[in-house]
Amino acid sequence: EILQSDTSYSNISDKNKIKKINLNQLNLLFIISDDCTFLNELQTAFPNAKITFKNYEAIISKADYVVIFTSYINYPTYYGVKEICKQTNTKLIHCTNSNLEKIKETILENI
Repeated sequence: EILQSDTSYSNISDKNKIKKINLNQLNLLFIISDDCTFLNELQTAFPNAKITFKNYEAIISKADYVVIFTSYINYPTYYGVKEICKQTNTKLIHCTNSNLEKIKETILENI
């Protein structure tokens, strides 16, 4: 029982450490379609991030994390981004949500 309690405490502690990360200090690149309905909200929530629909090839390697909105892009874009991230050793985060809080949670869970 003591070990189980220690494990739970450790998990809570780790989760609290993750929540202290300032997302605006990360070099984020969002890749989404040009008909994104939540673009303004995304720009407001992540003012330092880059957001693109195309011509992402040259800027992926400059990002710490690439967040790709898988529900809003086509397959060729997805596989192109995935391949460039692999080649440049850039962390790729898959996001299926348009809710800002869920987007933040997804990023925090994957960094």
